[in-house]
Amino acid sequence: EQTGKKKKAKRAVSTQDPRSVKRLLRTLKPTGNNREKVVTLCIEAVNLDIAKTPLAFCFVLRSLFEISAKAYCEDHKDKGGPSYKKPSGQDKTLEALLSEIVNHLTDGGKDKAMVRVLHGTITELGKAEGVLSVTSMNQLVHNPTFLVTAGDISVMFGNIFPLLEAMN
Repeated sequence: EQTGKKKKAKRAVSTQDPRSVKRLLRTLKPTGNNREKVVTLCIEAVNLDIAKTPLAFCFVLRSLFEISAKAYCEDHKDKGGPSYKKPSGQDKTLEALLSEIVNHLTDGGKDKAMVRVLHGTITELGKAEGVLSVTSMNQLVHNPTFLVTAGDISVMFGNIFPLLEAMN
């Protein structure tokens, strides 16, 4: 339908701007079984003011990754996908589980296009010193002095989002 009006382009924002995080999260459209909580967490993450509540955002983000990882495992368990459980029955660490999921998504590194998409993500999540690494998100819970800022989140979120998107 032609209305005679040009569609206004969305203004770009810096990767350091918390709006960039919200824009990416709004593009996440989880599909599949066991994703109801992922949808709820995503809505909550979008509604948080990252500048005022960076810690709350990181708690929700970590939950998004964990719930998404478990749902991904359930979706792919009959097709050779990873399990979120160890042989002992205990849950695997989130870092180990995400690494196995990336391995599955990249077909053991054979899918070079997917390797390029997910390399930065798994590198960032696996860094011991990374601001949005699994280690750092765990430190937010267990270390009384560890903090992150909204600027840290905004810059690093773009690096880890591709895996969240791929799992959902």
